[in-house]
Amino acid sequence: MARARRRRKPILVPTVVAGEAYTKLRCDKRVSPRRDAGPALALLAMIDSSPDAFALVAAPDGAHARAHQLLQRYSDQLFSYVDAVVFVSVESDASIDTVLTVDARDFQAFPFSRVVAVDAP
Repeated sequence: MARARRRRKPILVPTVVAGEAYTKLRCDKRVSPRRDAGPALALLAMIDSSPDAFALVAAPDGAHARAHQLLQRYSDQLFSYVDAVVFVSVESDASIDTVLTVDARDFQAFPFSRVVAVDAP
């Protein structure tokens, strides 16, 4: 993440990723034992209030159908639906050359059509 911030461009956050992070923080007992909405809402507030750091981006047109096709094609992998939508988003925008993820193994396994660095904490 520090490397991405040094680029001085906002980190693109697909809306599906923001939703997945909110749900994880809000509903996963391992993350929020009391199911406290505070951390999840704070995450969304941080994204919304930091346009120099984060830019929300919608999935490209047709992303659902294309993600479904990828999930069928790579059914031997443990890609999530959100992973597949991000794969489609990255493939659709040639300016994206790095993906920040906690799912490094999945993103390293996906055969992007060009070189895409995978950065994980």
